[in-house]
Amino acid sequence: MNIPQACQGRVDTQATYRFYSNNSVTWVKLLKAHTDQVEQRIISTEEAVVICLQGITERDFNGQETEDLGRLSYDAQRGMYLHSTRCIAPERIFLGIRYAWMWSRGKTKLEDETNPIIKESDRK
Repeated sequence: MNIPQACQGRVDTQATYRFYSNNSVTWVKLLKAHTDQVEQRIISTEEAVVICLQGITERDFNGQETEDLGRLSYDAQRGMYLHSTRCIAPERIFLGIRYAWMWSRGKTKLEDETNPIIKESDRK
């Protein structure tokens, strides 16, 4: 679902686009409020065990006006990787995303001689 479909009208759609174009709004700040709530859900759950699933998702931005994004699985793809941790109670109740980190591969030496290639195994 895109933003115009999710909003209730033109005014809501314009407000949403204004919100996302604000430079002080970042995905890290938006996620912080969510992760704080997830932490409270984990603490308040009566379960002795919470399952934390980690995974990496490719965010493909091909065909969109973007800059400085590295390649994904294929050279023709450009985008970012999202590494996230999802928390689930044993009864299969989704508690939320506890951690997320987005990164992209840098340009290759063929694309930019001044940018050294960092091995992905060296990323922290």
